[in-house]
Amino acid sequence: MGAYYPGLFDMAASLAAPINPDLLVWARETAGYSVEGAAAKLGIKPEKLEAIERGDPNPSFAQLKKASDVYKRPLAVFFLAQPPPRQTTVHDFRLQPGVSQRPYAPRLNAEIRQARLRREDALELAREIEREIPSFQWQASIDESPEAVAARVRQFLGVALESQFAIRRIEDALKIWKAAVEAQSILVFETSRIPQEEMRGVSLPDAVLPIVILNGGDAHAGRIFTLMHELTHLLLRQGGVCDMVPIDDGTPDARLEAFCNAVAGSVLVPADALIGALPKQGVQAWAMEELDELARGFSVSRYVILRRLLSVGRTTKTHYKAISAKLDEEQQQARNKPRAQSAGGPPPSVMAVRNLGRPFVRLVLDAYAQDRIALATASDYLGVKIRHLPRIESLVFGHEATA
Repeated sequence: MGAYYPGLFDMAASLAAPINPDLLVWARETAGYSVEGAAAKLGIKPEKLEAIERGDPNPSFAQLKKASDVYKRPLAVFFLAQPPPRQTTVHDFRLQPGVSQRPYAPRLNAEIRQARLRREDALELAREIEREIPSFQWQASIDESPEAVAARVRQFLGVALESQFAIRRIEDALKIWKAAVEAQSILVFETSRIPQEEMRGVSLPDAVLPIVILNGGDAHAGRIFTLMHELTHLLLRQGGVCDMVPIDDGTPDARLEAFCNAVAGSVLVPADALIGALPKQGVQAWAMEELDELARGFSVSRYVILRRLLSVGRTTKTHYKAISAKLDEEQQQARNKPRAQSAGGPPPSVMAVRNLGRPFVRLVLDAYAQDRIALATASDYLGVKIRHLPRIESLVFGHEATA
């Protein structure tokens, strides 16, 4: 073993790194940081960061390593001659006051970028194992009726009403709907630690392997609705970041979001099925207990049932607004309630399958089984340690339940 010289590595870390300063600007802006926000994360003053981004002075290797960690970029990217092309900005469909048109948070930017990289990985893995991935050909138009689009969606997803009514746990309902969407060659990812106010769903259309991102912090029923909403965005070939807030301000975005909400509600709660399940007919004021029972039967939220009752003419706008306000209040109280200390949550294997989706995980495992990638590479793709791979294989190819 070679001799150790105290301070040698500290000296190396303090040496200046001769780079194109435009790369620092590119990395910061594509990560979603302002100069002030990035400086706070990097532990330097904004004026210092502005000077480094001008190239006077060059950053130290230690500062560059810190920037790599903060901006979620490989260290090697800062030594390119020029910044890479910027990816197309994802459209902002968020309508909530105070959030709409606000720059995406750095973590959301990172999740969108990671989702796109995983899609490229999936395509490369499919080529490696010579597996053909069908293109996504289903389409819709906003000029169609939401009910007509919903009927078509239910048909190609193949989830029968009998199967839906047989579901006893909302967790199982989410798995069934996710599997049905993934069967259409759609990648469905879930993410954590992003506030629902920031994002409840993202859709990234593409001819092959379009992407849906769900907020894993949302309730199971909320994720089911978001999945159908984002699927509608894919059908329309108009993707973006959504918060599901029903605001009618007359803008094209609000119209499109209302259409996606209407299709999602109709897919999950078809009009004929809802009317047939009602304990009483005519325009009614519905008690919470009745909404609860209907929501359990369809494996959706009370919001969805209430909105569908209004859509099929079985309640009034006044009653809808009153009950919606109560549901909003309940939801806000639940969010403000201190959470009980968790024992640690699901294991990494379960979270990997939930967050990456079975199609992506299967591609990785199949590529490893065919000796196209190494065990360590499979571990990197799935973001878990090697010891978790046997459990992941059991979850995906066996009968073990996932989150």
